[in-house]
Amino acid sequence: MNIVIGSIFRNSVGYLPRYFGQMDRLRVMLKRLDHELHLVLVEGDSIDDTYRALKHMSSTYPTTLVKRDHGGPMWGSVDQPERWAALAWCCNAVLENVMLDAGAVIYVESDLIWDPETMLKVLSHLREVPAVATMCFTREGAFYDIWGHMKDGQNFGPFPPYHHGLKQYGLTEIDSAGSCIGMRGEVARRARFGLSDCVRGLGRSIRENGYSLWIDPQLKVVHP
Repeated sequence: MNIVIGSIFRNSVGYLPRYFGQMDRLRVMLKRLDHELHLVLVEGDSIDDTYRALKHMSSTYPTTLVKRDHGGPMWGSVDQPERWAALAWCCNAVLENVMLDAGAVIYVESDLIWDPETMLKVLSHLREVPAVATMCFTREGAFYDIWGHMKDGQNFGPFPPYHHGLKQYGLTEIDSAGSCIGMRGEVARRARFGLSDCVRGLGRSIRENGYSLWIDPQLKVVHP
């Protein structure tokens, strides 16, 4: 099966070795399962050498490299309409370039730290559910994505239990998630990030297209 990993980049030269090191380890494990790893990489508005570095470092992979310069400033983690629209425009370039024969797609923020076993578990869950997210923590152990992760209209919190409706083990259906989301190929080809709320909009789009989004609280990625 063809597996797509998609990410967006801006001024990312400093962590690209880590990103591709993680991909190299994942590719080895996927090959053992007779899967082929494809990359969809979207870069825009960098003032460093990110685009050239991506082109060079992805050369050993089947890769779609997309250039999307929106011309906006470098925003911090703020709830601002212009930021969400710019992010969604870039994130949707990942989904727009998913091949027709892709069986599964994982959107993962490019600076996250993760291990290949986590991604393999995401992929295995897609046999049960159409889309599944991981948890996302800071290095210090607090839950990071308190804006993107929602259930029953309520945001996740930074500390346990994170959400009153979150099961400790197994899958829990949620409204939305950011950071790292796996989708069956058919879901990724239909759902889109929201121009006004980006990752929250993706969860809404998944549901509007007749699917559902779930989370496994035992799956974790780290925001550095």
